[in-house]
Amino acid sequence: MMFLLDNNIGNLNITDFSLHSIGVILFRYGKEDVFQKFIEDVLPNITLLSLPEGMYKEIIEFRKVMNLDFDDAYQYGVAK
Repeated sequence: MMFLLDNNIGNLNITDFSLHSIGVILFRYGKEDVFQKFIEDVLPNITLLSLPEGMYKEIIEFRKVMNLDFDDAYQYGVAK
């Protein structure tokens, strides 16, 4: 059985915010080894995206107009 990652190498992205969130949750539960395995398996096969510095002011507007919380406004900004 092929996995999503295997079938889409080169076409997957993750934001730095999402990667940090995964790390926070795994560290909270003492699963640093799982995080280590995750980054070893996933990071070489995806593109890590960040919000451009100039767009941080725009996420405030995304929040106001679309009633988003910070993390959703951040993700929207990266997608935009």
